[in-house]
Formats: sequence, C-alpha cells, structure tokens
Amino acid sequence: MIHVFPDSVREVPIHKVTKIYKADIGIRSIKSALEFKFVDSAQEAKTAIGGIYADVCGYERPEQWKYFYAVIYMTVHFFTQQQIEAEFQDSNITAKWKPILIYGKGSRKAMLLSK
Repeated sequence: MIHVFPDSVREVPIHKVTKIYKADIGIRSIKSALEFKFVDSAQEAKTAIGGIYADVCGYERPEQWKYFYAVIYMTVHFFTQQQIEAEFQDSNITAKWKPILIYGKGSRKAMLLSK
C-alpha cells in the first residue's frame, strides 16, 4: 500500500469516548480506512460480517475518515459480492462503507509464515 499511497499507515487509532478502535490501514490523503478479514469457514464468514457491524459504529469519524472498506479474503466462495452488498443495504450500513470480497487459496498458517 505504501508504494501507491505513501501516506498509508497501519493500525490507525479512531478515538471514541470509552474505547479506541483501530482500523487495519488508513490512507490520510483520501480519508479512507480499511478493515481486513481473513475467512476460511462459513462460520468465520458470519463472524467477520458481525465484526464489520461493530466497526461501522466505531470507525465513524466524519472529520477524519470519509470512506471505509471492508476487505474480506475468503478461501472458498462462502458468500458472493452481491450477497454482502445486499446484507449491507438490509442492515442500513451507511453508503460510506464498501465491501470488497477476494477469493483465493490460503490458510492462516501459510499467511503467518509469509510475514
């Protein structure tokens, strides 16, 4: 990310009255925060969506961040892009949030070894 957006930072603190939320990545020049979820089971997919619901409330800071992206990497097509977009609409998630689904092979163990 830093090669495309030099002002990108990891673990961006977003302060609320009683809690500090941390977006995985923030890009200050375009006022965007990104949250990444890795999913390798249907249950984890549901849990990730629930986690995004919590992030929606916690990340909302109009003066600091205008756009939010929920990037969900799925090892299997547990849900489609259209299903997640419909879920966001049905849940009245603000249009500032955009889900991005990515599908591919992988596992947590492989991800950890590559770091």
